[in-house]
Amino acid sequence: MSSSDLIRGSGLAALVGGVLFVVSSLFSLAVNFDHFSEAVTTGPFAIHIVSLLLSSMLLLRGLVGLYAARSEAAGVLGLVGFLIAFVGTALLGASAGAKRSFCQAWRG
Repeated sequence: MSSSDLIRGSGLAALVGGVLFVVSSLFSLAVNFDHFSEAVTTGPFAIHIVSLLLSSMLLLRGLVGLYAARSEAAGVLGLVGFLIAFVGTALLGASAGAKRSFCQAWRG
């Protein structure tokens, strides 16, 4: 597999991850967080969590490919920006995973 194929794959991953992030945001609108104990048992909440986890993983793959393609031209400032974006996206995925684990424990 050539490097151009890897970069194209990371672009596709970023595109799908962005779409899933929008889907996750739309499903979060359907969840009534005022009654959290009831909300965690609904289908929209499960779709929200799963799509948020998948989107963060795909966005991380896209970020790595984007940086790999332009690392020489980006320089030190590009590396700092990449690291901030990577850590922020990883924290987004970790928060979704923690929310999922908490909700499984909440349901008993």
